Amino acid sequence: MKTLLLLLVLLLWGFTSVSAFEIKFADASASASVVSVASQSGYRISVDFRPITTLDEISNREMSETLAQFYAEEALSSFFHASKAIVFSKAKTALICDGINKAQCVFDVPMAAIIDAPFRNVEIREEVVGKKRPENKADVNTRILDFRSTCFRDLRISEALFAEEIATAKNDSERVISQRKIKKGFTVLRQKIKADNNLFRSEKAELLEKVDKVENYLLIGIIGKKDKIDRSDSEEKLPILEPIFKEPFGDLLKTDLILLTRGGARFIEMGDGAVAILAVGFALADNEDKEDIAEMRASAELGKLQGGEESVVRNKIERQYRRSSSGNDMNESSELKRSSATIVNSMHFHKLGETVGTWLSPDKKRFFLAKGRIVRLSTKEGEEL
Repeated sequence: MKTLLLLLVLLLWGFTSVSAFEIKFADASASASVVSVASQSGYRISVDFRPITTLDEISNREMSETLAQFYAEEALSSFFHASKAIVFSKAKTALICDGINKAQCVFDVPMAAIIDAPFRNVEIREEVVGKKRPENKADVNTRILDFRSTCFRDLRISEALFAEEIATAKNDSERVISQRKIKKGFTVLRQKIKADNNLFRSEKAELLEKVDKVENYLLIGIIGKKDKIDRSDSEEKLPILEPIFKEPFGDLLKTDLILLTRGGARFIEMGDGAVAILAVGFALADNEDKEDIAEMRASAELGKLQGGEESVVRNKIERQYRRSSSGNDMNESSELKRSSATIVNSMHFHKLGETVGTWLSPDKKRFFLAKGRIVRLSTKEGEEL
């Protein structure tokens, strides 16, 4: 009975899958298989690859899925021996990421979803996944760096995918969303580069400089679009160049010219019991350790702030009532007294927080870096505020 069941399963597999094709890519860490599924009048494409892991969580997943789509199209093109593209809205997709070095994405693609690939599609695909042609083979140093750290590879792929996303944006709203994704993703990438113990300090400095250039290139591509996306007239008039801000800290920084041009630190009440802590440091723009130096100076400025040069306060109103008599005369008076009380413990501010902004001075000689975080105000038990 078991033998008969096994034969039945094999027979059904023979009817549903009439051919299989294994594909190897220029990137040795990726591979794919294409299976023709007769019962579904289409193809099942399984892609094994190394996912994007050095950006923020949302960007990692979105870019990993997009990368898998490029691999799937390349695999299908190899299967047909012709440049093909897939209309993924008509296909079923299942992405499974297993750790930082392994992911699998399975596509069920009906024939109706397969089209001839436009030249632009092929061009971008080859840029991302590569082709097995001598002129496109990565040099030895690039392969070694990619093996030691995923940051190099992820930066290259991120640049290509973000650039394509900007180029194909249909309206200003989509470009604004891309702008936010770029800023958030590259902020996390910088943090991971700094924490990557597989990189030398010189390599970190070089890679961080590349991240700055790529990010600025992409953001300029967005800003250069219609209506100067996400840059108000007031921001255009700021005495700084190449600003990259993370909100809500950007709005706070734009209103403080001293922080923008000289550095320093501030405690700023935001309402609802929250306080923003901002610390800005600077360094010479041509110094390869400019981010570390600027961060140390920001820390020093915050230390001064904690030392009592400035403190967070909340106003308190006290009402006093007085009544006095002199002979037959009775005098009454009331008085309102406004006082301020410090309500934030300095222990809350020992950490700088995350990078929330970078910019250059008008002459491009100084590089500024802002650190920021938001804390909730707390009061001592029984204290009246």
